Amino acid sequence: MKCDEIRRHWHLFHDSEGDAQLHLQINQHLQSCSNCARWFFEQSRLEDGITQKLTEEMLPTAELWVGIEKRLTRARRVKSRSLLMLASAVVVSTAAIFISVAMGIWSQHDHSESPDLAQLAVAVHDRLASGREEVMFSSASHIEVENYLRGQVTFPVRCPPREDAGFEVRGGGTCKLASDSVAYVVGHVDGKDVSIFILSRDSLPHFPDEDAALRRRLIYQCRRGNVEVVMKEIDRNVVLVIGQAERSRLERVLQAYGSYAEGHRREDG
Repeated sequence: MKCDEIRRHWHLFHDSEGDAQLHLQINQHLQSCSNCARWFFEQSRLEDGITQKLTEEMLPTAELWVGIEKRLTRARRVKSRSLLMLASAVVVSTAAIFISVAMGIWSQHDHSESPDLAQLAVAVHDRLASGREEVMFSSASHIEVENYLRGQVTFPVRCPPREDAGFEVRGGGTCKLASDSVAYVVGHVDGKDVSIFILSRDSLPHFPDEDAALRRRLIYQCRRGNVEVVMKEIDRNVVLVIGQAERSRLERVLQAYGSYAEGHRREDG
């Protein structure tokens, strides 16, 4: 079963309904697919949170029963039309409580669980810089790195910045950030490890915080631990430059990304 088919049966799995074969297939899929396992976990947590919150908000108390008894006593003396209006008001109030609680939980859930693009990229940068993860393609040629990356991803990738921007390339590769394909280029700026991450701008909605930040400003700057991060939308890409070099130096590399015209590229001698 594919991911979309598995997720369509989530309610049956969560409520322990459906046949045993279906549950077996879902369990087998979740063991091999970390994305669906995380999705199932978050959906269950959201559902349980709504149920718990509603139970807390609507748990009967002694005061509530006294109020209900008084309302019923008065209701017996009013016309049936008034009873209908009272019942409608109760239904509307209950629905309003449910919607308010659900939206509040969902809003909190969505904000707290949205992936941090900068943090995910910094984690990969740290592994590459420390040697804990090997660079897929090693080369000091900007053209060779560009040609390699173009064969690895479906979105456009431009030529990496060169020495006149202060960037010394040493290789490139691809990785996954929150299930999105990303190309990376590694090198040095002022002798310090710097990584450039390139992803399709179509992936930006998957990272709502960065999406909102880039809508407000041309270049988004942030810091994760002791690492500086600068990012910008360039053509059909989102480009991040990450490292411990000075932020102004990283911005220079960012601005130089893909700035070499096709007819003016040259291999370093």
